[in-house]
Amino acid sequence: MRKIITTEDYQKRSSGSLGWIAQRVTGFLLAFILLTHLFMMHVHLGDGPEPVSAEAMWERFSTPGMQAFYLIFLYLAVWHGANGLKNVLDDYLHGPAARWFKTELVWLVGLGIAVAGTLSVFAN
Repeated sequence: MRKIITTEDYQKRSSGSLGWIAQRVTGFLLAFILLTHLFMMHVHLGDGPEPVSAEAMWERFSTPGMQAFYLIFLYLAVWHGANGLKNVLDDYLHGPAARWFKTELVWLVGLGIAVAGTLSVFAN
């Protein structure tokens, strides 16, 4: 017979402080990575701005360094978004079953987005 997880059991397992710290760290890293992305893709140095073609984008994505950069960007963004959504929903869903379902659903959707993003990074 399965034990029903109570609110007290949930609170004993996790105070949420690790998620809070991780949210701040990923937010800081995402800001740095976003500025790097904007500089690499949209700030043109030299002769002036040139239109970015699809071929140029695929050429950039074909290098392992850029693939690693965008995978890190993707995984941090998915984790940051899923964790943030989970925290917001925690304020509105109070029952243990609802909280469990919400947590599983948020992470399952996040996993789907991460898989789709990974496939698109390696799609060239």
